[in-house]
Amino acid sequence: LKLTNFHSNWNDGRALSALIEYCQPGLCPNWQQLGSENALKNCERAIGLAERYLNVPAIISPGDMSSAELDELSCITYLSYFMKYNGPGYRATLERVRQKPGWQLNGEQLGEG
Repeated sequence: LKLTNFHSNWNDGRALSALIEYCQPGLCPNWQQLGSENALKNCERAIGLAERYLNVPAIISPGDMSSAELDELSCITYLSYFMKYNGPGYRATLERVRQKPGWQLNGEQLGEG
């Protein structure tokens, strides 16, 4: 999935579902099979899963997220909840770094071991 912007790349729910799967494997295992023609349904499901299982507040409606006129700043604001300190994306990224051979975490510092 190639992402180049914060509006048309996110408004069909596939990228959001992929992000949720990254944060908690098993929540959206079929994200690659989602069709862009089901944008509203995909966004409803993804936003609901993020709120229920990842504690990401639904500050954007599925209708707004799936709109062809998705506001870039609204999308960025919503996505920032995934990567905030100790958020689901933050924790998933730290876990992936911990698994990388030759790298170690020292508090907030990353460096070669």
